[in-house]
Amino acid sequence: MKTWTWSVLVIASAFLFVACSAPADNQIDTQNAVAATVEAALAETAVYRTAVANEQATEVAALEAEMEAMATETGCSGDAAYTLLSENGEDNNVIEIGQRFTKTWEIQNTGACPWNEFFQAVRSEPVYEVDGPQAIAIDTVVNVGDIYTLTAEVIAPTEPGDYQIAWEMRNEDFEGFGDMLNLMISVPAPVETTAGLPQPLYYINPDDGQVWRIETDGETAAPVTAEPEGVFDFDVSVNNQIAYIASNNLFVVNADGSNKTLVAEGPPLEQAVLGSDYLDRPVWSPDGSRIAFAKDGVWIADPVTTELLLIQPSDPFPDLTQAEIPIPEDGAIEFYYPNKWSPDGTKLLLDVSYFPEAGNAAIKDIESLSLTDVSIDGTIACCTASWTADSASVVFASNAIVYATPGMWQVNAADGVGTAYFSSDFDGPIQFASSAQQLADGNIYFFYAQGDSPDFASVLSMHRIPVTGGEPEAVRDDAYDLRNVLWAADSSGALIATADNALVWLNVNGDAPIILPVVGQLPKWGAATE
Repeated sequence: MKTWTWSVLVIASAFLFVACSAPADNQIDTQNAVAATVEAALAETAVYRTAVANEQATEVAALEAEMEAMATETGCSGDAAYTLLSENGEDNNVIEIGQRFTKTWEIQNTGACPWNEFFQAVRSEPVYEVDGPQAIAIDTVVNVGDIYTLTAEVIAPTEPGDYQIAWEMRNEDFEGFGDMLNLMISVPAPVETTAGLPQPLYYINPDDGQVWRIETDGETAAPVTAEPEGVFDFDVSVNNQIAYIASNNLFVVNADGSNKTLVAEGPPLEQAVLGSDYLDRPVWSPDGSRIAFAKDGVWIADPVTTELLLIQPSDPFPDLTQAEIPIPEDGAIEFYYPNKWSPDGTKLLLDVSYFPEAGNAAIKDIESLSLTDVSIDGTIACCTASWTADSASVVFASNAIVYATPGMWQVNAADGVGTAYFSSDFDGPIQFASSAQQLADGNIYFFYAQGDSPDFASVLSMHRIPVTGGEPEAVRDDAYDLRNVLWAADSSGALIATADNALVWLNVNGDAPIILPVVGQLPKWGAATE
């Protein structure tokens, strides 16, 4: 059973690191292939599943016995109840998009038993349109008659409207009691204004799966591609050429969709072999002369001659149908994907996905083809990364709490060794960071949150820090559930794509956020044109 437990876990975890930076809404074929393989493997493990179920039942029984012992110690087995004494913001609370709101309820234990750490308020609605905690734990013993204050910090969504959120008190047996604890907020429509984008913007329209372009007026938008199966991923060159993956092929087109060229070809998706045949991650070099992409390793393509060069092969993908998957004695199986070219075009940052689990990053020298692994304080390099302007370092920002450590680091490109701007040891507040980049004023801009639970990991606000280090400085006080961040090189702000596909322009001067009249994913700046 131990061998198969390992095998089942690694099937899922091998894709975790890759999925963090690949476009989640465009991986249907890959996901179906993985799902089919995993289903086939699980069908052969009825004995294993039964053993696990028995083990889980034993653990549940032990937990129930522990809870009964606690109740016996307190001499209490009666019903749980509470009385709501007061709350802030009882009516509709007007909150601008992205703004934080702290809701509190003052409740009194009016039941027959003390509340212990197993009591909590659990969010009840099935669709989480408003960012907020799924559960609010009781972090101390609340005796009968004691008063306790529950606190929930929520973030207003980008879609205007009226929203009601509710939490239900649950006892140690996860049984609900008392009335719902409600919060009602109203998000007004944003003020009509033009975004005034610093450059044209390209993005994938989730409604049709095509690459679109919106002009600097923030309003005029038109499609660039017309692929029957949609676009999987893309990048834009300094010359406004678009390299994109569609139907498992790599194409290049001009900004108006003309002069479509097939640069690299993969087998039809229905015939592609998992882990070796899928094209992914097109990344233009800074001068627009080369395209790095992934296909069982990292390749560099010449978009004019269509000549291809493999610069970093991946290890062979294992056969997932085996009951026991062999793991090399000298370390994990490694798969490589291009992330970003250095500004001077001499190096390429790579994402490294491990099998059976997790991953890291590495730096590939394009001339010597040497590979330097990244090393950060005993943790893996995650989750977003960008080069400093001098091509000497890479800044990693992490909001992960599985495999990686939350924080931000500057990694020396020469030896791969990282130095922390800040990190989290979990003995104090956790510092979450994402999407760090050095801009024209020399500072590192990033999105950041500090908190004591994973609830703070995904909803972040704009901050900056000197490239030499220091304390994070808040630039804006609004926060967002981010999917992608696109910084303006002139330090004027950032274009973000939220979890609900809203495209929002955030100026560093603190002006009200501007929601573009389109929805999109994977935004990329285009080159400014006359």
